Amino acid sequence: MSSFTMNLRKLVPSLPALCLLLAVACDSGPQPQRLDKVQIELGGRKLAVEAACTPQQREMGMMYRQTLKPDEGMLFVFPHDEELDFYMKNTYVPLSIAFIKSNGVIANIAHMEPYSLETHRSRTDCRFALEMPFGWFSRNGVAEDSKVTIPDLHAE
Repeated sequence: MSSFTMNLRKLVPSLPALCLLLAVACDSGPQPQRLDKVQIELGGRKLAVEAACTPQQREMGMMYRQTLKPDEGMLFVFPHDEELDFYMKNTYVPLSIAFIKSNGVIANIAHMEPYSLETHRSRTDCRFALEMPFGWFSRNGVAEDSKVTIPDLHAE
């Protein structure tokens, strides 16, 4: 029997363990969620943004995204007006966030740095929050008191 065959026989029982090790090594880690999109109107533009309506969707938010397209965003929908708090745990891309009252008026806008645990809070009770790429609102002429047209969405 050749030494190659002997070495191969020693390796064969380890093959399942080797495959498992390779699968774990190739795993890219937690994956970002992709949610259904809704159409909103803001700054004279129609945008298709993902809608986070459940507690689990809102908690995950934009976590683990490596990139964000220029007009890509996420609308967070809450059951009722309340003070909203956001931070950037496990969020890799810089974002700007608009806190929006139930009547569609933007209460305030904040800029958020990747990985930061700094809390960004609405100045008043709000029902929605819209996360967009960093600086999107100022680049598109959207400021506090701007109006956002949002479809009738229900949160859990």
